[in-house]
Amino acid sequence: MPVDMGRKSRCRMKTFSGMSAAMLLGVSFAHAAVAADQSFEEFSEWGVPVNVGPPLNTAAEESAPAISDDGRSLIFNRNPNLPEDHDEDLYVSHRSRPSRSAWGEPWALTSINTPTSNERNATLSRDGLLLIFSSDRPGGSGGLDLYISRRMDRTDDQGWSTPVNLGPTVNSSAADVGPDYVEYEAGSTVLYFTSNRPAPLGFGAADIYVSTLSTDGAFGAPVLVAELSSPSGDARPAIRTDGLELVLHSNRPAPPLSCPANSPISSGGQDLWVATRASDTDRWGCPVNLGAIVNSESNDLQAAFSDDAEVLFFSSNGPGGFGSDDLWTSKREKRDQD
Repeated sequence: MPVDMGRKSRCRMKTFSGMSAAMLLGVSFAHAAVAADQSFEEFSEWGVPVNVGPPLNTAAEESAPAISDDGRSLIFNRNPNLPEDHDEDLYVSHRSRPSRSAWGEPWALTSINTPTSNERNATLSRDGLLLIFSSDRPGGSGGLDLYISRRMDRTDDQGWSTPVNLGPTVNSSAADVGPDYVEYEAGSTVLYFTSNRPAPLGFGAADIYVSTLSTDGAFGAPVLVAELSSPSGDARPAIRTDGLELVLHSNRPAPPLSCPANSPISSGGQDLWVATRASDTDRWGCPVNLGAIVNSESNDLQAAFSDDAEVLFFSSNGPGGFGSDDLWTSKREKRDQD
């Protein structure tokens, strides 16, 4: 697996259940983000992770899940890690009902994938018509760049347009990966992502950046999100639809000094960390380790929220899986507000 960034043991449950980038972005979206009226305390704790099982997980590497707003489509990376096939590609699987039916056989996104380069770390717009992902295909600014593609019908898995590089304003000569495309209720749209481009003193291996979509349909210059970044590797931010909660993965050994003294420490390797804020215009709070229920001594990384924020999809190479990396879920419930 190329940069994302980094790679811990516990027994877990197993279950078998031709346009410019600006033009591609110049669409009106059918869905606005839900109102920013949910606080972190409205949810229970995350439950014990469950392996998604076949046919999504195989002996190959499956990672970096992205779930559609209706919970019926899941896009992820697959890498067979074979001498004759050692690049990552994007796959999609569907189910008839969210959370209540089995995932179908995954299909490769042939209109996106290339035979020898890596296509990985996808994020969907909430209307399902835009796809942003990273690739090291020729013609980019660096090793891995962010690309965008559009389709006219959200049910057409092979209707994606030829991917367009987001350009040198967003991409750098370093690795730019792990995007999350966020449409706020107030009308602004931002792109969070990971980059290992040169950073100020005190930051380092990989950091979190955000770029804002301008009125001309292009993303602006990325800004380092200092409160989420550290000297360690910090990657793949996943943001709740109301913009108030964010999960990233990091190999930081301990919480920042600004965190409460009793904050959970790392379980080892890559862990999932959560940060919250009061509104989508506020700075993020201290990233807190999700703790030993979700995190293991193996690598737990590349999270994605379901649209209702009650399911966390992520990848892990911990015990109980089918291959090097597998797809897992952890669930929580909305608390009774009465």
